[in-house]
Amino acid sequence: MKKGFITQDHYAAIPYGKKQLMVIFNNQQLEIVNTELQAKKFIENHRATPGIGTIFVESESSRVKVKHTRKKSIE
Repeated sequence: MKKGFITQDHYAAIPYGKKQLMVIFNNQQLEIVNTELQAKKFIENHRATPGIGTIFVESESSRVKVKHTRKKSIE
């Protein structure tokens, strides 16, 4: 059985079945992967992708990004 892990920003990869890991964030199942490396790469990519509901606010000095919760699930 595989062991899982949790990141400081609340992503979790938990054992799923006998040989897989399920990536979870905000109480939502995001992805099922086969290796810990795949889970880490998926989390890295997921962090970099703006979530649904992201709002960009223009300010005089620069563009400010305000993130809202992401609504993505496994289909």
